[in-house]
Amino acid sequence: MDAQTLNQLYNEQGMSLQDIGDIYNVSKPTVSKALREYDIPVRTRSQARLLALSKGKLPNQHTFNREFFNKWSPQMAYVLGLVYADGTVQQLPTNNSLRLGWGEDSKQLVYNVLHLMGSNKDPTQVDNHGYPFWYITFSSKDMCNRLNELGVPAGKKSHILQWPDNIPPRCIPDFIRGYWEGDGTVNDIYLGLSSGSKVLLEGIQVVLDIGGYIKLIPGSARLFPNGKVYMSQDSYVLHYYSQIDKQCIYDYMYYPCLDEHMVLNSKRDKCIRILGL
Repeated sequence: MDAQTLNQLYNEQGMSLQDIGDIYNVSKPTVSKALREYDIPVRTRSQARLLALSKGKLPNQHTFNREFFNKWSPQMAYVLGLVYADGTVQQLPTNNSLRLGWGEDSKQLVYNVLHLMGSNKDPTQVDNHGYPFWYITFSSKDMCNRLNELGVPAGKKSHILQWPDNIPPRCIPDFIRGYWEGDGTVNDIYLGLSSGSKVLLEGIQVVLDIGGYIKLIPGSARLFPNGKVYMSQDSYVLHYYSQIDKQCIYDYMYYPCLDEHMVLNSKRDKCIRILGL
């Protein structure tokens, strides 16, 4: 195998390691070693799966971007916020998976996540005490390990979540919006978020109290919103009560030109209606 022919077969024709190995009657590791020796760029695991799917080699496989959480972006931060709110990571010897699910009112979130993560799978619908419930599962050991690094542990997580480290400032509104669309509410009295973790809500409060005023509103006597974290029944809540605070938090989360797959329309519309925007 010379470098030029190997590059042509692998990169130009899109042949797999196995396909090339069959031509030369060698094993896949031998082909992989040759690629490294000739310094030929290799496909990532996700790229290889997508290519195999396009060639009809994996007709029943669930394909999605397994590297979705590897690099910060507004899309990644939004889905991570949803994971913080409603995701469950399972890590067992035979199963490493992320599961997300919502009821009828938030069903759009399922399709948002499927689109953003490049999934070819339809959600599963089940009956939840007489109400429809949709969930999706993504299986990947590497992805679950990455979620651990981002502050999402396996198993029950609600009481130990913390503000994620190293989140870029440009991604913070998307993370908070994702979390709020999963575990937040708005009504005539307050705009709020809930969690089993006081530390997480205090981290969100710091960000919102400082970042909420992205524009000055005429008549405002304060420079920043004034949120309150306290225990309510069996969880902690972060509430903003004044009309001006609620409007500023809304403007911070729902900035202009948002991707349509990064918004839960029913929740945004409720905000607009209650706040009179």
